[in-house]
Amino acid sequence: GPSDAVYVPDSANGRLQVLTQAGTELPGFPVACGTTQHNPAAYNGCTGVTANPTTGVVYAASINQGRVDVFSSNGKLITTIGATAPGGRLGQPFDVALSPNGSILYVTEVKNNRVSEFNPSNGSYLGSWGTGGTAHGDFLEPMGIVVDPSGNIYVNDYGNDRIEVFKPAV
Repeated sequence: GPSDAVYVPDSANGRLQVLTQAGTELPGFPVACGTTQHNPAAYNGCTGVTANPTTGVVYAASINQGRVDVFSSNGKLITTIGATAPGGRLGQPFDVALSPNGSILYVTEVKNNRVSEFNPSNGSYLGSWGTGGTAHGDFLEPMGIVVDPSGNIYVNDYGNDRIEVFKPAV
């Protein structure tokens, strides 16, 4: 989608919306994303989303399905990512972010207290980092993730009430 598009993981309705700045839905959206359990005490549907600004490919974390749904810029489901992770699925993937050059997809896993890395082109598992705990570098239910233009990675370590900052591996 366009670089100024607004990506809305409408988790309560099990859909992903992509809007213009004026609020108009882009062609091909909304699309089904995740599951709708209509449980107000739990997260449903897709919870976090990012898009490759060059290709327009959209990545959305589907927390209850243990995967990341990958959509074309016009809303077609291309593939899913997560089956190559240890155990064949992700442990409650909550949010996604791309490295500045688009070569790594970072996925926070609430249940596994880690961040997993994938090749966004083919979905292959590259590894993960973090473990459950309270020391710096440990996580307790990591949720949000953002990568700045320099590649620094910011993780909302929800259960520890902090933001952990990581430098990219060279």
